[in-house]
Amino acid sequence: MATETGPHTAPKLGAYAIDESTGHVGRVEAITSTAVQFGPIGGGPSWQAPRGRVRPATMGERQSAGVKVANARTFDPRESGGLRT
Repeated sequence: MATETGPHTAPKLGAYAIDESTGHVGRVEAITSTAVQFGPIGGGPSWQAPRGRVRPATMGERQSAGVKVANARTFDPRESGGLRT
């Protein structure tokens, strides 16, 4: 059963969350009154999203993001031109 989250439900530091502006899953690195800073699963540059556009990730969303990163690691970026997640 899915859990409903309200528009003001903020994930905790270190939790996985969804940036609804982009659909990307990341780990919450910082929370301010207006924004959430994400660290991408698998590494890379951090990004920010408006706090109202962030919700906790479901287990399925977190697992899907992890599989996507694992699959990307099987390709050599020099040969495949890299992978954008």
